Amino acid sequence: MILLTIVLLGLAYSGFVTTAHATTVLLSGSLVNMITDPFRSRLYVADSSAGIVVVLNTTTDNVITTMSVGSRPYGMDVSADDKEMYVALRGESALGIVSLGNLTVSRKIPLTAQPFDVVAGPPGLAYVTTNENFGYPRVVDTVKNRELGKIVSAGQIYESSLIRISSDRKYLYVGQGGGLSYAAIWQFLIQGTNATLLRTADGGSNLGDFAVSPEGSRIYVASGAPYDISVFSTSNMSLIGELQTSSYPNSVGLAQNGRLVFATHASSDVKSFNATSFGLVNAYPTSYYAVQVRPREDGKKVYLMTGGYYEGNTRYVEVLDTVPDTISPAWPAGSSLKALSIGASTANLTWTRAEDDVRVAGYQLYENSSLVVSLDRSMTSYLVTGLLPDRGYLFQMEATDSAGLQSVNGPMAALRTLPDTTPPVWPAGSSLSAVSTTPNSVVLTWTRVTDDVAVAAYRVYSNNAVLDTIPVSTWEANLGQYTAGGLTPQTTYHFRVEAGDTSSNWSTDGPSLNVTTPAVSNITYTGSVLKVESSYLNTPYAGGSVTLENIFTSLGTDPVLVMGLTMKGDLGAWTMQGSPFELLGGHGRTVDMTVTIPSSVYTGNHPVTVNVQWQGYDPQTGVWSYATPLTFSGTIPVQPPPPTTPPPSMTKQNNTILLGLLESLLSSDGLLIALGTAVLVAASTLTVVLVARKSNSSPARTRWGGYCSGCGQVNGTYARFCGNCGSPLGTL
Repeated sequence: MILLTIVLLGLAYSGFVTTAHATTVLLSGSLVNMITDPFRSRLYVADSSAGIVVVLNTTTDNVITTMSVGSRPYGMDVSADDKEMYVALRGESALGIVSLGNLTVSRKIPLTAQPFDVVAGPPGLAYVTTNENFGYPRVVDTVKNRELGKIVSAGQIYESSLIRISSDRKYLYVGQGGGLSYAAIWQFLIQGTNATLLRTADGGSNLGDFAVSPEGSRIYVASGAPYDISVFSTSNMSLIGELQTSSYPNSVGLAQNGRLVFATHASSDVKSFNATSFGLVNAYPTSYYAVQVRPREDGKKVYLMTGGYYEGNTRYVEVLDTVPDTISPAWPAGSSLKALSIGASTANLTWTRAEDDVRVAGYQLYENSSLVVSLDRSMTSYLVTGLLPDRGYLFQMEATDSAGLQSVNGPMAALRTLPDTTPPVWPAGSSLSAVSTTPNSVVLTWTRVTDDVAVAAYRVYSNNAVLDTIPVSTWEANLGQYTAGGLTPQTTYHFRVEAGDTSSNWSTDGPSLNVTTPAVSNITYTGSVLKVESSYLNTPYAGGSVTLENIFTSLGTDPVLVMGLTMKGDLGAWTMQGSPFELLGGHGRTVDMTVTIPSSVYTGNHPVTVNVQWQGYDPQTGVWSYATPLTFSGTIPVQPPPPTTPPPSMTKQNNTILLGLLESLLSSDGLLIALGTAVLVAASTLTVVLVARKSNSSPARTRWGGYCSGCGQVNGTYARFCGNCGSPLGTL
């Protein structure tokens, strides 16, 4: 929409480009305010009806972007740290914060009144005038994003007042607006978050605009009456001069570090004045009545807002070229660029200043004709980093002015970086530590090392032998961790880590650590929401099968949905049956699965990985959504197959009879205690049968089950959770 308007208006106003000082229409809309960026070549234009701020490049006059900022923007100002712009959003009673890095609204700070104008105070503060009929300016904390309070020392101030600040952020000025016949200008001293009234000046009537000189000694006030720009001294707020604009001055802007003053009034022209003598310098015709003027710092371009006097009328932004700049910056005789303090990867460059007929705007550093960096005009030295060791470089410095013109004969400097012979350095207190340890692996992490050029890789040693070399990019992608696998349970390992740089210089004093891997144990995972325990319940024999008991427990207050469990390893892959199922908060469920073990496998520990897919429930939205799968590992200790022939002292028939006897004994705890010893001795060859849900080396299994108090379900003897509702069961 904006681009289309620009094209149409360019045709409509094409006649103006033939005048001596031509104005060019750049855009139109319900425009209400504009400011220049004190740090960048930008002009910000607020469109109240569209809720946008248009950003223009003041070198090319092209639209950079259009930002949607909120309802009815008006006042704008750039923060003291040059990172943000504050926008008064009248339709939202809020202060919009724009990030100047990416030109987007980062946040909005709610206010207790509808804001009108805003100015950036000391770092982290902003001051806002309001649209209250009679009210007080507000102080806003832009770090903690809150309104701090009111400035009450001047009493209540009429609506639509303007606010400005000195460049050192020490003095605040408020001009009473709203078309009152007495347009007072109040001067405040800023003290922390407070502002104390110092003095007041008579700004005439119908205040339109005012500006503070860059050094802070003067204020230029444009009011409907008197028919001139009034100049006040800030030392005592007394009138010291006038700029003769003729009838109804309404806007004022400063350029060339305050040496040139531009003013508009109730006529189709803009005038410039000498800020020292107050004399008229020039008058430039405009296409229409101008309501606001904002010159570029060098004074060679002036941006005008023209059109209807009242907000809501269609207005235009026009650019006036006062004196076209055709002269590029120049380097005086003897200018130089020198390379000092050359290292293996850095070089400190210093240079003499360039000159320009208006002002040098900045410097550009080139390396072999490629731009390295653009630098502020105040700089005369720069540390170049990221160079390669033992490498030749050719640098050249050029200067640009405010019109974007660049020098072409800047000074050059040739240098060669030093060879890199220094290995990486471990900071004091560096350590190597184990994040987690399993019977077969350990996750290691260590302190970041430093190097004068760049760290290239880390080398991990196990028992003084190189285990692995890890590129630093891989280490960083793994969040500074490394997993050493293939370890043996119950074994002590000595780990050490060293660092190497891009020149293959390796450290020799890296941190070390002794780690002892634990014995094989049952496989358990405990999270903040879901706990999973997988235990083998009988002896796993080669060629046999083992029953795995999977106990799922919901640890939180909200339900979870177990979608499935899979187990993989060198023994094979298995999937748990009976899923999905839901667990209420604090409830659990036990699900067994059978793992068949091949007869050809070796005896010993076989690693397995368990993966559990599950979903969480959001009670606020009533939506189930997949959570991060649970993945954990353990081992299954496969034993040699048992003898195929039973001992001669026990026949199959006797086994069956004795098993029946034991089952009857288990029905009475008292009888089991009395006869347990004798029975177990007699049945020693039936250990597997007796503890069919527990391994040989485990203690007798606790008896759970019975009647569920939650739903009334009668459960089996060894059930830990109700099979109907999932409630925990008591012991028998």
